[in-house]
Amino acid sequence: MSVSIQVVAQGHLLQLSAKQENKAILLDTFWERFWGLKAYEAKSDKQSFVVGFERCHSVHTFCMRRAIDIAAIDLLGEVIASYKHVDPSSIMTIHKAYWIFERFSCDEEWFEVGERIEIIKNPPR
Repeated sequence: MSVSIQVVAQGHLLQLSAKQENKAILLDTFWERFWGLKAYEAKSDKQSFVVGFERCHSVHTFCMRRAIDIAAIDLLGEVIASYKHVDPSSIMTIHKAYWIFERFSCDEEWFEVGERIEIIKNPPR
């Protein structure tokens, strides 16, 4: 199954199409990456958030109060790892990952290992 993702730099929204209707945000500054999905925890009750990290291969869930779902995509766009319900206070490294996408765990469809993802970076408007 092919999934199309548009990634926009500098905190602008990106749209995940064909997989889900969620909006995602690319986190690229030091503090955005440091806080990650935690910064959106209060908003996530009303709306699903997916955050993305470019040039990333390590994930931590310290300070999280809820489990998260994690997907790792390599430089060629293949999903090389996908985890559901990763508990708080966990850490993992996925050496061949170039992109990491995270969301708070839910029962909605998520990326599966072996899927091909097209990531198109568009300049901010």
